[in-house]
Amino acid sequence: MSLMDAFTGTLDESRVKHLLRRATFSPTKDNIRTWVNRSATNAVTTLLEDVPLPSAPRLSTGETWHDKPYNHEQDANYNEQLKSWWTGQMFNSGTSVREKMTLFWHNLLVSSYPAVQDARYLYRQNQLLRRFALGNVRQLLKEITIDPAMLRYLNGNTNIKTQINENYGRELQELFTIGKGPEISAGNYTNYTEQDVRAAARVLTGWTDDVTSVSSRFVEENHVTEDKQFSAAYQNTVIRGRIGAEGARETDELLDMIFQQTETARFFCRKLYTWFVGTEIDSTIEQQVITELANTLRASNWEIKPVLEMLFRSQHFFDMNNAGGMVKSPIDLVISTLNYFRKYITPTIPTLVEDAVGYYNVMKYLWQAADAQEMGILNHPNVAGWKAYYQIPLYDKLWMNTATLASRNDFTDKIVNGFAVNTAQGITRFAIDSITFTKDVCQSPSNGDDLVDKISQDVVGVPLTSSQKLYLMDEVLAPGFFNARGAWDMNWGFYSIDPTNQAKRQAVQSRIDNVIKFVLQMPESHLI
Repeated sequence: MSLMDAFTGTLDESRVKHLLRRATFSPTKDNIRTWVNRSATNAVTTLLEDVPLPSAPRLSTGETWHDKPYNHEQDANYNEQLKSWWTGQMFNSGTSVREKMTLFWHNLLVSSYPAVQDARYLYRQNQLLRRFALGNVRQLLKEITIDPAMLRYLNGNTNIKTQINENYGRELQELFTIGKGPEISAGNYTNYTEQDVRAAARVLTGWTDDVTSVSSRFVEENHVTEDKQFSAAYQNTVIRGRIGAEGARETDELLDMIFQQTETARFFCRKLYTWFVGTEIDSTIEQQVITELANTLRASNWEIKPVLEMLFRSQHFFDMNNAGGMVKSPIDLVISTLNYFRKYITPTIPTLVEDAVGYYNVMKYLWQAADAQEMGILNHPNVAGWKAYYQIPLYDKLWMNTATLASRNDFTDKIVNGFAVNTAQGITRFAIDSITFTKDVCQSPSNGDDLVDKISQDVVGVPLTSSQKLYLMDEVLAPGFFNARGAWDMNWGFYSIDPTNQAKRQAVQSRIDNVIKFVLQMPESHLI
């Protein structure tokens, strides 16, 4: 049996949770209930459905800024609104994989605000990544190569024939498409050489950004018109130099040459595997998974959707040994956690239509929390992206350190205890109504053992042991009682008889809150 054989039969609850956690930001109780007993084919079809592109971010006045002249005084505010707008797209993406793939491309094809310094550029790029999130990889790379934000970020806009800048020519090969491969000599690698970096940079001369139109243009007189000779790594290809406007065609030829290499498809598929499945790629995974996915990518003429369909439907993906095998990223932690408890948050989280100020401020609260956990969107530490996706051997374990663990726990505590943001009604405190949550997830809330089991089962990446559940019952839900179960049953009974009595309500709510906070801080809740 091949690891990439399709998973047959229906999805049980554990596999539904695994799929929704890895592929979406919405592993909610309702989605889990709806997807149980679906076939893998049906579930993956839903994940990969095309959805309309979102409309542009707007100010509280209803005006857009992405299509207006550059405003130096307001641009930093626009950047913050862009991050809130994008966080909202992730928060509201439901059971679509598109926003997770947009984030994937953002981490692979990096640009950041501190270098670009124009929120309009980054909005344009973000929509480009979203438009091709499930589309053609080769076309995406052609467009990102001359994207104005990328031209600024990697100095492509200063790469002219009299002063060659090799930044993008190098990163295009090292980080964006084919990767280094083993080093064969100082500065030279199996997949490309320093000669290829220099040749690629010369091909790319002449492109610049246009701040007025927020676009790119080709300046003929800045282009190197001589032939560009590549190394044996690219079969000694020569890209013929062209003059005038024809010089722009060399960029397409450069990308076509790179995409003709078999290693390019493997590069993208390894990145997808690291993002969605796991970081350990041994010889078996390389041969039976990466190679098969790469063959599919090439056979589909570089369309990514068939690759994702193959991956998400595979026996290997649904092997439950993979579940809980990765540390949850900060973006996953903040968005998925709030999404899971969303229907139980009081007051209701405002929508963009009813309260734009409140909506954007809640989204700002989320991206700031992720930023504090070292995953700032539009603000990568360097061109290689977030270290958790490339830094051998720790990979995703890098999300956890003394500083980030404190920030993660602070975030989950505040989801339960309450967090305050400015809304149309003034400063508003949002918090979980834990009693309503308990009644929804647990049929017998008076049964303390059942209650702690039901509270924990959806939010942990791997199931808790019996001893862990006993601890939650005896030491967290009803500590200090000789008969913890009897004490909890009595307290719940008092509340049930008189639910409007605030003292009795508080007596049970505070204990449930303690269980939720404790569970969300357990190591198992940081796994995905």
